[in-house]
Amino acid sequence: MLHHTVRALCLASLLATAAQAQEPKTEPPTWPEMSSKETEAAKLALRRLGDDDEEVADAAEAELIDLGPALAPMLLSRLADRRPQHEDVLARVLHRIVPATHAPLIADKATSKAVPVRAFAVEYLAGLGDAAYRPVFEKARKDKDDSVAFRAVLGLAGLRDPDALLDLLARCETLEWRDVATLVQAGLAHARDAELTDRLVKAMPRDDERRTVTGLRLLRSVAPKEYAGVVATWLDAEQHAVKKEAINTLRAVVDGDRPLENLSVFQAIDQAKKWKERIR
Repeated sequence: MLHHTVRALCLASLLATAAQAQEPKTEPPTWPEMSSKETEAAKLALRRLGDDDEEVADAAEAELIDLGPALAPMLLSRLADRRPQHEDVLARVLHRIVPATHAPLIADKATSKAVPVRAFAVEYLAGLGDAAYRPVFEKARKDKDDSVAFRAVLGLAGLRDPDALLDLLARCETLEWRDVATLVQAGLAHARDAELTDRLVKAMPRDDERRTVTGLRLLRSVAPKEYAGVVATWLDAEQHAVKKEAINTLRAVVDGDRPLENLSVFQAIDQAKKWKERIR
């Protein structure tokens, strides 16, 4: 009996080894190489990014995007300069050219000595909504630079971490919304969730206008469609800012529409009436 058991165990071991041998090995990603001609074109386009003629600068940015992921190492190197030029444009191009398959290479940059590189790396990963990068966010959350830490909190909130979402709420309260709106929307692209919405709504006191306005802005990305009735309760708010944000949140949650940032008091009253008729 023991002999048969040993033989069975040996056979199982051999089968497992054979199965592992048949599994294709996943090669780590590498950046494509640029030709010398492409390298020169990239350098020329980079110089033209600062042109006074906006059309020339825009054309240069488009040329960089056309070069694709092979350009990423050069742009990351430029971001790592002590005083990087056109930092926002470089990051914007990187977002366009780096495929998700190369995210591990970006994750390696999350510990760069250069703040712009760390900020880009964490922001890029946050936009993926991939739980594999949670450890990167956890570490970056303690970053000495506020912009990096903010993006790390956003990354965790995007993974539906309720504590991180409340941290994000507090941070956004102190910032100019127009400076972070696009960033927040991208980071919360995968965070629409009922439980998360419940936690956020509970953290929005009706007597705290600033907290409520900020919370409604986050709810644009977090609240599922069936929470439209909950959002609609803020349509009766006396404060114009709250009423306006309730309208914008409903636009996003129900119809997927962009916010109306310049709603007048009278327009907001009219819009609120229409939404109440539609929702209730």
